[in-house]
Amino acid sequence: QEASNGSSKLANGVSSLDNGLSVMKQGQEKLYNGSVKAESGSSQLVTGLNDSLSGMKELQVALPNLTNGTEILKSSAPKLAEGTKQ
Repeated sequence: QEASNGSSKLANGVSSLDNGLSVMKQGQEKLYNGSVKAESGSSQLVTGLNDSLSGMKELQVALPNLTNGTEILKSSAPKLAEGTKQ
């Protein structure tokens, strides 16, 4: 009787250990998946930041041209008005 109880408890213990190991394995997989996603997210972030930086550089280049264009427009507006009168 005692031996039978003992071996049944042992079987339960082994089964619990199996379950625990399986849960632990699933946890490790989730952790790995999470870190892979984090890695891909941070690489997308870096790409986004680089795009943003190059956009800012292009903007810096475009601004003087815009200013020049505005000046030209301002100086040609009176001439245009004159031309329209004539």
